[in-house]
Amino acid sequence: MRASEVRYTVETSLANPNNECPWRYLRGLYKDDTESLVNNRDISSVRLKVINTKKDYIFALKMLIDLLCYQEFRDAVVALWSSDSRPSDSDLA
Repeated sequence: MRASEVRYTVETSLANPNNECPWRYLRGLYKDDTESLVNNRDISSVRLKVINTKKDYIFALKMLIDLLCYQEFRDAVVALWSSDSRPSDSDLA
């Protein structure tokens, strides 16, 4: 079911990139699964198509920035936990 919702939302986003609703709806479809949102090729493709038009489509840019921040944060956490200087539980408190 999510695949058909994503297709519809992608089409809607392309038709009117300044409409915030489809961008928010996409985020809602992946509310607890940001990893899948980041890796979905259809969503990445529409985001890049909209951004490459060189117009001021703030919602596509906002989603891109949010996902880049998510990825950067995730990479930082992975690096922290894989380092030799792993903090003890008491250091986290």
